[in-house]
Amino acid sequence: MESAWYQVTGIAPKRSHFQTASPQPALTVGQFTHYRHAMNDFAPKVVVSGKSLTLVLEGYRFSIQIHRIETETEWTLEVIAPGGHSTVWLESFETARDARDTALSALEDMGPQAFLRTSDPDQPETGALSAG
Repeated sequence: MESAWYQVTGIAPKRSHFQTASPQPALTVGQFTHYRHAMNDFAPKVVVSGKSLTLVLEGYRFSIQIHRIETETEWTLEVIAPGGHSTVWLESFETARDARDTALSALEDMGPQAFLRTSDPDQPETGALSAG
């Protein structure tokens, strides 16, 4: 029986056209660990600001997290409420101090209830916030 290649072109295929590479041997544990660590070198490094803090308001513990990717200059802001509910600002901030001050102002102006997850429809659901 002739190959499809020969039927279409009329040219007999070279044997090398159909040779396949032999499967690669499985990685040893040491090789796997090496590749896993090498891949981690490509993951962006996150810098956490010293301006990040934890505070208690009206009996609720909040974590204000200010961080940036090592190669970036602007900071991101996240407020983590009890239960792990997170509110992240869409804007980035030139300084970590600006980010911290924005979070503190929001907690003071809106109150801690605005950042808590609740099933009460009269209470706002939190999400991404704007600084302005």
